Amino acid sequence: MTQPSRGLRFLLLLIIVSTASAATLPCLDDCICERDEESPLIRCENGDRQKLEIPSNAMSGYQYIAFTCNDLRQLPPAALLKAAFPDIQGIDIQGNPLFNCSSLANIREEIAILTDCDADTKPIQCDVIDKDCDWKCKTLKKLRELWNKVKASFVKKMKDWGAEETMNDISNWFTRTYQTLAATFSN
Repeated sequence: MTQPSRGLRFLLLLIIVSTASAATLPCLDDCICERDEESPLIRCENGDRQKLEIPSNAMSGYQYIAFTCNDLRQLPPAALLKAAFPDIQGIDIQGNPLFNCSSLANIREEIAILTDCDADTKPIQCDVIDKDCDWKCKTLKKLRELWNKVKASFVKKMKDWGAEETMNDISNWFTRTYQTLAATFSN
């Protein structure tokens, strides 16, 4: 049996490495960009970053930024964040003890923020390691919290716009449709 050539071995290794790490890439200021279908996010956790780096080119496709346990003082303006990250839905900035909470007022109108500034949020302990919940588990929990904030913000805006009745009509239609389908399939 003949041995594969050195070039062929290198090509195979390159293909394996590129497909294995296609969803996770280094980006920004020593952050990790994850491009999975369910929750594309940028993780900039556990560092000493004092600011969120704005890329020179827009980074579309990322919905969340996890910027926990750093030394962040404030976020860039919402317009700049949305220009740099067009698909951004939320940012987690928990574990930044020197963060200026008063700087969030305008940003929160456009982007959901998960922060220690909120009275209903339990501050995270950056130096505590949870053996039952790795970084993916923690990130998913935070994304769930952030999604709940996005939904609450949406419902508030619907009420502000006077669209609460329309929202209730749509909800009732889905309920009736589900009940009709359930009754049809159970017979």
